[in-house]
Amino acid sequence: GLYLGALFLGVGVNLWTVVLAHLVNSFDRSIRSEVLSGFAVQMTCLQLLGKGLFPPFDWTLRKLLNSLGKGSRTLPRYRLHMGLCTFFCFFGTFALVLDRKNVRDSQAAAGPNYSNDVLNITVN
Repeated sequence: GLYLGALFLGVGVNLWTVVLAHLVNSFDRSIRSEVLSGFAVQMTCLQLLGKGLFPPFDWTLRKLLNSLGKGSRTLPRYRLHMGLCTFFCFFGTFALVLDRKNVRDSQAAAGPNYSNDVLNITVN
């Protein structure tokens, strides 16, 4: 499931759609609404945190680049922003790989795979 999701991400499918599909397939029907609500709250909090921290981070980066003599050029600043984003993507991937025993255990404890329920949810 996750490998197929990664393949779809490579061709441009929305990340959150893949994550939601994985969550729907991984948890028992009785707790699915709580898991999806928790995911929505977590995403909202992270988005608000990211939007709130971006202006002070960008201001600090501008001051740092000005002090290094780079002036107000935007390309080095954008490269640092994107590099930080890439760093956290790789960090998350490596953290999942290093903790794969717990990831597998949580998937096995989630119970049977209700892949037909996805069809029922979209049809109803």
